[in-house]
Amino acid sequence: MAKALKLMREAATSTACCGQRGHGDLQIPLMLPYVDMLQVGARNMQNFNLLRELGKVRKPVLLKRGIAHIETSALREYLMAAATMR
Repeated sequence: MAKALKLMREAATSTACCGQRGHGDLQIPLMLPYVDMLQVGARNMQNFNLLRELGKVRKPVLLKRGIAHIETSALREYLMAAATMR
């Protein structure tokens, strides 16, 4: 995985793009030197252990859901996830 992260970092740097990556909670320390932001998808929006660990990281976190999930309950999930990371 480290080789792939290095390649992603090189590509992001050479194209002036942002390097972002989804992850599991055990991979966070490995990814930090290579990414500009971390991404949490729909399946991990209620993974509170992961969200607490991301709250300790000094990088932006993108909370991402599919277009089909734009509703009031999804808004509550976003707010709960953000509060957990705080």
